Amino acid sequence: MNPGQAYRRLAAQSVSQLHLVVALYEQVIADLKRALAAHEHGQIEARTHEIDHALVVIGYLQGTLDLERGGDVARNLEQFYNLLRASLLRTNNRSFSTVMDKQISNLLMLRQAWAQLDAGAAQTTGPSPSTHWIAPEVAGSESPSQDWKA
Repeated sequence: MNPGQAYRRLAAQSVSQLHLVVALYEQVIADLKRALAAHEHGQIEARTHEIDHALVVIGYLQGTLDLERGGDVARNLEQFYNLLRASLLRTNNRSFSTVMDKQISNLLMLRQAWAQLDAGAAQTTGPSPSTHWIAPEVAGSESPSQDWKA
């Protein structure tokens, strides 16, 4: 399913924007897991297809960022998405499994953070503006030890 279809389907079901973000993270994670499985079975075309789809979904997530109103969170997510996309594009056969495992782990951590915000928003009027988090390291990034705070 393409990200636009996922958005329209979920929007039609009157889900929260946070729930939509969680669903898109789940899609990227599923794409990367299928890419890893395809790689392990020597299915290069399937691996490429799954990576390409993950890149489309990441681009969609990145395209919805409001850098003016989103402040540091939006800027940090944009940087994370840029590094994630670059990492996926640079991955070679020797390091593929290592990079995929790291990226899946990173995305699972961020998905969990978004899911917690979504659950909190359902109970209150929205997430606290004082919410802080540190974004994960991106495998193969230029500055892997950089902490991102929002």
